[in-house]
Amino acid sequence: MPDQMSEVSREEELILLYVLGVLEGEELEEAERLIDSNTEEVRRMLADYESVASLLSYSARPAVPSPDIKKKLLADVRRRKSREIRERMAPAKEGFLAGFRPLWLGAGALASAALDFLVVTKITLRTTVGERDAVISSLSDKLTASEERVERLENLIATKEGELGGLETKLASLEQVTDFMKDQDIVLIQLRSNASDLKASGRVLWDKHEHDALLYCLDMPNAPEGKTYQWWVIIKGKPRSMGIFEVNDEGDSVVHIDSLKKFGDVKAIEAFKVTLEPDGGAEAPTGKPLITGASI
Repeated sequence: MPDQMSEVSREEELILLYVLGVLEGEELEEAERLIDSNTEEVRRMLADYESVASLLSYSARPAVPSPDIKKKLLADVRRRKSREIRERMAPAKEGFLAGFRPLWLGAGALASAALDFLVVTKITLRTTVGERDAVISSLSDKLTASEERVERLENLIATKEGELGGLETKLASLEQVTDFMKDQDIVLIQLRSNASDLKASGRVLWDKHEHDALLYCLDMPNAPEGKTYQWWVIIKGKPRSMGIFEVNDEGDSVVHIDSLKKFGDVKAIEAFKVTLEPDGGAEAPTGKPLITGASI
């Protein structure tokens, strides 16, 4: 690279100085004629130097040449200037054109120094752009990790909110049962399973004065898909539906009946039971009783 920069052609000097905007007078006219020739080599040099020069405005802060490069450039300029002076003092051997040689030799030194600076600037800019891309990539990775943590936290909050909702529902059921049992006219009827593999049980809290009732089940398994649980009251041997229900994750359920009178003569109630029926319930029990209890 040093050899290339020390032997800069006249055409390359003119184009570089033209791009830098430092030409005047005859040299400017000569450069314009050269550009007007529009040869492939001229177009290539013009495009290369304009591309590099366009980046100079971005290098004002980061692209500061090191002291070593500065010393090298100054030494190179001094060396070229000394050679120029020696050649000027030597006998003229080139005829009329020799008088113009110092002018373009000085321009050549400037062009070579400018070329050195442009090359260093271009390398520095590439390094700066690479560092910027690395920072952007690092920030992108951190943003992705933060988004994943936020998503995990949102899922955890949703889970806890679901658990809290279940606890609130259970607390409301317990409060309902507790309030109901405060009534002195309450009769407790226990419901048990006849199957050895079913640990479920139930209770009927029956207000003998108002004839409303609270029905609740404990440890019932989740109903299979397409099935639902249904409460029944047996009056004079005939089952009457008191409604369908579902159980929570613990297998518990509480159903309030505002009045048993609407199902028939309360004095003729013989028993209560729960069966497993198709979705939507049935008009009469189709499955075996899961838990049953006789009236008092």
